[in-house]
Amino acid sequence: MQKQYKTEFQVIASDTIAEKASALHAGESLKASFLCGLVEMNGSAVYLSDTRKSRHQARVTLQYKMTVRSEHLTMSHLGQQVTYPAVFDQGKATHVVTAVLYGAQAFFVFDQEVSSSESVEEIQGKMKLTIEKTAKISEEDGESKMEDKEIENTDKITCTFYGDFGLENNPVTYEDAVKVYSTLPKLLGDNGEKAVPVTVWLYPLIKQDSRSTQLIREIGVRLISDVEAVMEHLTELDVWCNDMMKDRTATTFPEIKRKVQQFQALCNQYSTDRLASDSYQNSYPVSVEEEQRKGPWWTF
Repeated sequence: MQKQYKTEFQVIASDTIAEKASALHAGESLKASFLCGLVEMNGSAVYLSDTRKSRHQARVTLQYKMTVRSEHLTMSHLGQQVTYPAVFDQGKATHVVTAVLYGAQAFFVFDQEVSSSESVEEIQGKMKLTIEKTAKISEEDGESKMEDKEIENTDKITCTFYGDFGLENNPVTYEDAVKVYSTLPKLLGDNGEKAVPVTVWLYPLIKQDSRSTQLIREIGVRLISDVEAVMEHLTELDVWCNDMMKDRTATTFPEIKRKVQQFQALCNQYSTDRLASDSYQNSYPVSVEEEQRKGPWWTF
C-alpha cells in the first residue's frame, strides 16, 4: 500500500456525453456499455445519465476528485503461485486487477432557469466564474463563506449532487453545495478508510497462461461514435418536446400537446428498445474496413 493523497477540481460547462465520459475517465468500451444499458451506474457515475430538461436552462458542473492511497500486486503475486488456477480453464476471465487507486469524487450539477429575455450563454458564463471562484477559495482556505451579495446572485441556482461520499443530506441550493464542498476531504475518514476504488489497472491473463481467454478485438470506435450521436440527438429531441409542451400554443390547444407527448414517448421507446437491440447485433468484432463499407447502422 502506498499513500497517494491528491485533490483536484474542474468546472464543466458542457453537457454532452463525450464531456461527461471524459470527466469520469470512461473508456470507449465502458461508454458503449453505458449507452446500450449493459451496466448500472452508482455513486458519482450516475452523473453520466443526468441531462438538461430544457433549452432555457443554464448548467455548469463542479467536479471534485480526491485520492488517498494505491494498492498493487507485486511480481511474485503474478508468478506461478496462482490462487485460483481454474480461471484459466473456465474461459470466463480475460484480465486480472493488478492495482487499485482509492479515493472518491463528486459532481455538483448547478442549474438555473433562464427567462426569454436572458441569454443562456451569458448566464452560464456568470455561473462558471462564480463557481470557479468559490472552489478556489475553498481549496486554499479549507472553507468558503459567501457574502450577502453572492447569496443574492445565486439564489436562483439549484444543485443536484452525485458522489461517492456519504452525506446526511444532499445539497439542493448553491449555498448548501458550498458548505458540503468544504467538508468533502473529511468525509473519507482520518485514514481514508471510507475511500472507494476510482481507478484500476488490468493485466491480460493470456500473458500469464496461454490457456486463458483473450480479447481479440474491441468494438469499433466508429460504431460507438454512431451510438453516441444517436443518443445525443434523442436527448435533444426530448428537451425540445419538454419546451414545446410548456409553450403557450400547446397549453391552449390540448391536441397539440398530446401529439408532442406521443412523439416524445416514441423517441423514448426507440432509445430503450431499438438502440439496445441494434447495438447487440453489431457488437461482434469487425475490421475498420468492414465498418467503413457497412456505413451508419442507425436510421430514424
